Amino acid sequence: MFMRQLHTQLVNPFLEKRLSIATLSKRLRDNIQDLLPTNIGEGTSQQADELDAKKRKGCSLCSYKKNRMTKVRCLKCEKNICGEHKIEICVNCAKLI
Repeated sequence: MFMRQLHTQLVNPFLEKRLSIATLSKRLRDNIQDLLPTNIGEGTSQQADELDAKKRKGCSLCSYKKNRMTKVRCLKCEKNICGEHKIEICVNCAKLI
């Protein structure tokens, strides 16, 4: 029992540090969270979702042949849109939406 507690105390800081890596795969992140106590792993899935939103993805309206990558999303449907499909409007018109 002592050896298991010692092992846990020595490994947990390493696992916590591993969770802070932004490029960690979802499967590995979930496995680490299962091993850690519940209060330590909280909030990391939300951080992963935020990181996914910041990743560049292909425009959903362009042909795949153009391979246009963007971080911009439509405010209404949340599809990825490139600069060609983005429409800039004034504040007054935005209030009508």
